[in-house]
Amino acid sequence: MFIERILSLFGGKLRRWIKARESRDPEAVYESAIADRVRRYQQLKSAAAGVIYMRSKLERDLKHKTTELDEVAEQAVQAADMNEDQCALILLRRKHELEAETDRLKEELTQLTTEAEDAKKNLVAFKDEIEKLKVEKVRIMAR
Repeated sequence: MFIERILSLFGGKLRRWIKARESRDPEAVYESAIADRVRRYQQLKSAAAGVIYMRSKLERDLKHKTTELDEVAEQAVQAADMNEDQCALILLRRKHELEAETDRLKEELTQLTTEAEDAKKNLVAFKDEIEKLKVEKVRIMAR
């Protein structure tokens, strides 16, 4: 209990001392804030790039699966027309698997597209915030 009070006292003194130093050097505070925002912007940019990459990959996978689904459906019809029941059943089973896979990919693609759009909006907003901080820094320093 006693040690906590002493630590609290020293923490309060340290915060007051830092605040006094910051009020004497606002440029350093703004530089620090801008550097932090730029670092976070780069992290957000990397994350957005990952989401966009995954979206592109899913689009390619979906296109491939859709093409395969069309081919299997056509082959199943041909097999049924040629009275090859065993082959037609196997192709129909594969068709159902591909339909399920295609539906799953469409759902994931929709989610990733939403995430990608949100990431783009966040990047633009973050960039605007950085620019506002830079303008504010110049305005404060001019005073």
